[in-house]
Amino acid sequence: MPIPLSRWFEIEQVGDVTVVRFTQPAILEDEVIAAIREQLFLLVDEEGRRLFVLNFANVRSLASRMLGQLVALHKRLHAVDGRMVLCRISPFLYEFFETAQLPRLLYTRGDEQEAVQALAAPSPGNA
Repeated sequence: MPIPLSRWFEIEQVGDVTVVRFTQPAILEDEVIAAIREQLFLLVDEEGRRLFVLNFANVRSLASRMLGQLVALHKRLHAVDGRMVLCRISPFLYEFFETAQLPRLLYTRGDEQEAVQALAAPSPGNA
C-alpha cells in the first residue's frame, strides 16, 4: 500500500524496489525541489534504499533544476551500487529530458511494472 511520504510524493516498497510516485502536476519551486531532494536522499542515506523507480505519471511541468536533482540522485545511488529507473514520463516531459540529454544517463521505461522488473533483474555489472 502506498505511503504518502510528503505532499509531493508517495512511496511503495515492491520487494527491494522503492517506488516513488510524484503526486503533484507541477514541480517548479526551489523549496519544493529542495524538499524532494532531501527526502529522497534520506531514503538512500538513512534507510539504505538502493533501488528506485520514479513514476512521473502525474507530473505535467518540471523545473530544469529538478533535472539536476535527478542526476544528483542517480550519482548518489551509483556511488552505493544502487540504481534508478524513471517511468510514465509524458511526451512533453520526455522532450524536456531529451533536450537535457538525460536519456543517455538515466534509464527510462514506459510503465511502472517494466521499471520495477528492470531493477529486480541483476544489473549487468552484478550478474
